[in-house]
Amino acid sequence: KTDLWWMARILALLFGQGWADEVPLGHLEPFGSWAPGEAVEERSDVPTPEEFFKTYSTADGGYGRPVIFRGAASGWKAIDWTNDDDLLRRFGSERVTGVEHNLKETRAGGQVDGMETFRDFLKAYNNSDIYMVSSVPKKMMKEVQFLPCMTCGGYLNFLDTHNFWMGRGGSKS
Repeated sequence: KTDLWWMARILALLFGQGWADEVPLGHLEPFGSWAPGEAVEERSDVPTPEEFFKTYSTADGGYGRPVIFRGAASGWKAIDWTNDDDLLRRFGSERVTGVEHNLKETRAGGQVDGMETFRDFLKAYNNSDIYMVSSVPKKMMKEVQFLPCMTCGGYLNFLDTHNFWMGRGGSKS
């Protein structure tokens, strides 16, 4: 039994919950871990806008149905963003709006001072516990595309913001 299990038992005794044989399913576990998983459909193609709408967007009583489109971004220009030197050369002067302390996204670490451009971030992130959550810089937006099945039917009208998340690895959100 883990330390968290024992802590839950002690708290249960202190607060009058008694000594149950088992803690409730999912207690002190990641959100949703108690529920059995569902298989998610994977496709190697991208459906037409009409098929996407009928099969995924409005499925399950309007809640939608998850799907993975394997390789769908392979033709995008952004797929070539593979190394820091190239990003620095091409986008270093672009402004960024949010670089935060810590590698776990809690929004409690606060903003990192002096991080105004993508260059500032790229020069620092591999050697410190910071990550970036910024609007996608304007020059980079030219290389970010949408799947054709999402470019009609009003889907883009519901996109309120676009974020660019980047860290050195080992981060959690």
